[in-house]
Amino acid sequence: MIRGKTRRMLAEAYQVLRQVVESTQQGRAAVVASQRLALTTQEAADFLGISRPTLVKLLEDG
Repeated sequence: MIRGKTRRMLAEAYQVLRQVVESTQQGRAAVVASQRLALTTQEAADFLGISRPTLVKLLEDG
């Protein structure tokens, strides 16, 4: 950060950063990951740490 300078920030970005700060203040880890807007079912399952068949079943079950 450059002292004395301010930058505009999207409200959504502010909320994410606020949640990260609150989590770390509570002693929890926070992970921010940049992802494409669309994931394959395998990519989504990997990200969630579950198997692809489990993810597909959850999606089909609503």
